[in-house]
Amino acid sequence: MYLVIFSIMLFLLAVFNYGIAKTILYPPVIFSSFWAALLFILALLGNMFYSVSHSALFIYLMGALAFSGGAIIPLMMKIIKKPRSCNLKTIKNKYSDVIINIGLIASVFVFPYYCYELYRIASSSGFSNLWIGLRYEIVYGGASIGWLAYFVAFVRFLAVFSYIESENVKPKRIRSYILIVLSLLYNLLSMARTGAVVLIFMLLGVKLILERKISFKSILILVIIVFIVFAVPAVLLGKGGIIGNTLLENVKGVLKSLMVYLLGGVVAFDNVVKNPGLFTDSRIATFRFFLAFLNRIGIGHYDLPKFVSTVTYTPSPTNVYTIYYPYFLDYGYVGIFIFPFIIGFFSSIVFVNAYFKRGKISTFLYGMVIAALLVSNFDEAFFTTLSYWLQAGIFLFFVYKLPKLVESPAKDTKKLIRGRD
Repeated sequence: MYLVIFSIMLFLLAVFNYGIAKTILYPPVIFSSFWAALLFILALLGNMFYSVSHSALFIYLMGALAFSGGAIIPLMMKIIKKPRSCNLKTIKNKYSDVIINIGLIASVFVFPYYCYELYRIASSSGFSNLWIGLRYEIVYGGASIGWLAYFVAFVRFLAVFSYIESENVKPKRIRSYILIVLSLLYNLLSMARTGAVVLIFMLLGVKLILERKISFKSILILVIIVFIVFAVPAVLLGKGGIIGNTLLENVKGVLKSLMVYLLGGVVAFDNVVKNPGLFTDSRIATFRFFLAFLNRIGIGHYDLPKFVSTVTYTPSPTNVYTIYYPYFLDYGYVGIFIFPFIIGFFSSIVFVNAYFKRGKISTFLYGMVIAALLVSNFDEAFFTTLSYWLQAGIFLFFVYKLPKLVESPAKDTKKLIRGRD
């Protein structure tokens, strides 16, 4: 009953936000609607999951309210300056084409070496099933693919950048599809579903903001692709499916596993609220990036936990605890208000520039924001992943800012020469 009540309150909050922005694409509308849907589905599933306490439900509502409060400031004031380097006509096609073509060639050439590295890691695990061995070594065995992890992120960024620059030109759109498939392969071969899901959600966000509307056809295609992306590792790893099972058996098993993946964190976070002391040794610190950076440059010696937390039963086992997990453990209820407020403010700045000013950099970042919001049911993808956002910032500088900086002196030189003539 309380699940339905809180779901309705979150839905009303989404309606309120829609009334302010007059568009479904406003981040608080998406965030509030998403969490309203999560709680409503959880209520429909009944006894499939343990009950969620009032305290956890209050946090979900409070977080959405804080997010909305932060987002309303840039929207109402509209004080964001128009970006000078990311308008639709700012970068000439020749620059983007060169960058995308070089990136595509590099992605193809690196791919065999990437496969070899994954095979090497899987072979050292001792498991007869190489897929299970690979996942075990990466998650629990401390195995690392080194610089290739950054390259996987680069291919993901390149795929989204290519999609933005395709401009509905058929050859360019085909090229972007090739990069999207390559990026999905890079992620799925490591049995990491989150990276592939993030790519799909990023592309969804970009598509929505470019078209300035929600296409239900696109949503249906998205759901199908997400199911396939989720199903392949689930069957190969035996998490919801088994290679020897029939198609119907695997579909049923994967659907059940998908429900745990979708709602398990929402239920598991309740255990964090009730028993925060159980997670002190395995929590992911909100400012983990800065602690890791201090360790890297030799200033600090912080004992950082891996991105694998304590297992909780919902009753199915899970070790994901929603976006609120680090905020609550580090700062309690104060953190539940402050950090969503900051994220809402940032998301609204991105939205204003992408929706009203058509900025390309903001269009890219809007895709990242939407992806982070749509995985908030099982992950915090803003503060704890600042390294990823920094990588995106570096990428955007090289593909949008740098060509502009290089182009400007050349134009000034030509003007000077013409003036002398």
